[in-house]
Amino acid sequence: LPISERHELVLSNPVRRTEKARRGEFEPTQVQVPWSIEEAQHALACAVGTPLESFFSLVLSTGMRRGEALALTWGDIDFETSTVSIDKTIRRESLIQRDGSRVSGVVVVPPKTAQSRRVNHLTTPVLDALRRHKLEQELDWISRDSHEATPIHVFTNAHGGPLDESKLSSRYRKFCRENNIRQIRIHDMRHTFATVLIDDDPRNIAAVSKALGVSQDDARKVLDDSKLSAEQIAQVKVAELELQKQAQALGLNFEQLAVDDRKSAREMQIATDRKSTRLNSSHIPLSRMPSSA
Repeated sequence: LPISERHELVLSNPVRRTEKARRGEFEPTQVQVPWSIEEAQHALACAVGTPLESFFSLVLSTGMRRGEALALTWGDIDFETSTVSIDKTIRRESLIQRDGSRVSGVVVVPPKTAQSRRVNHLTTPVLDALRRHKLEQELDWISRDSHEATPIHVFTNAHGGPLDESKLSSRYRKFCRENNIRQIRIHDMRHTFATVLIDDDPRNIAAVSKALGVSQDDARKVLDDSKLSAEQIAQVKVAELELQKQAQALGLNFEQLAVDDRKSAREMQIATDRKSTRLNSSHIPLSRMPSSA
């Protein structure tokens, strides 16, 4: 339709006049209640020594999307600076060949929005899990006596390419059944990350939005969908109002003040490390605040 409109084949695009469908207040949603700290602790403990250990550690500590995690290459992880660069995702695409048959495959593509490009810090437990995973991957590849180069992706299929989302989901469902773990959507692990941060300090809404790679409005929707208690949601709103008042008094932008709410980078780091220590004692390797991409 946009092309037809540009070539004046149609007078106007009627789609532009339609309103975006919105879910009703009482309409059911696919979003599930995220894991509690105790549930995430149990899942991580059960995952130790399995192929899912490093995946769980990454997603639960950074809030990255499933596709973003599966698209990661070892070059995206800097063990020296303890950071992970998130700048791509994977999706399955299908093509129709000349004979009419259809073939599909996993492709790596750029993220949909600029906000999705970000750099998140990694804690020591996550880095340790990734180092073990990398070593195991290299040893497995050597044992195959393959003439192909060592895989560049962090999570791979049998041929060294990026792991398919359906294969990951299959492993995850089996893992939950075998370990008596409440199965939530893999995507809802992002919500576990968000709710843990907000529960620790309602002012973390800005940090949560940057870590998730979404706007603050979208981060609030994540929290709403994650079924935070009315008291927790009220705390977030009160904290935001306080920050807005501080921003107006100082003549600053609210979002910038929210990001720099710890008053200095050092104070922010100390506060975040304190949270990491508390959560790591529960085996949840929470990441530090995200840095600018």
